[in-house]
Amino acid sequence: MADVFDQVNGVPLEKLVAGIAGDSAEMDAIAAMVESTMKAEAAKSIDTGRFEESITTVKAGRGKDRIVGSTDPLAVPKEFGHIIRDEKGGPELGYVPGMHILGKTLARLPKVD
Repeated sequence: MADVFDQVNGVPLEKLVAGIAGDSAEMDAIAAMVESTMKAEAAKSIDTGRFEESITTVKAGRGKDRIVGSTDPLAVPKEFGHIIRDEKGGPELGYVPGMHILGKTLARLPKVD
């Protein structure tokens, strides 16, 4: 049997609590910290700042979630690396290692217990 206090105006409590947290200034501050750390890592690359400029924070999920990411269409190969070929299906000419900006950012962020 459901508890009388598991909903408020028909909204499950877990959704209500998540919505309150999502509206908090602390969530904005954490997203800003992640974005600035990512940009600092990207600034260390030889990409002349273009990748750094593509890093942004957007709100999603009814404006409650923050997603820090890149608008660069080549973000995935830049992060993880890629093989060089002179034509599709051609022989491998070399490999460009990834910049691992996201991985380095995660390593620099404070740990939460």
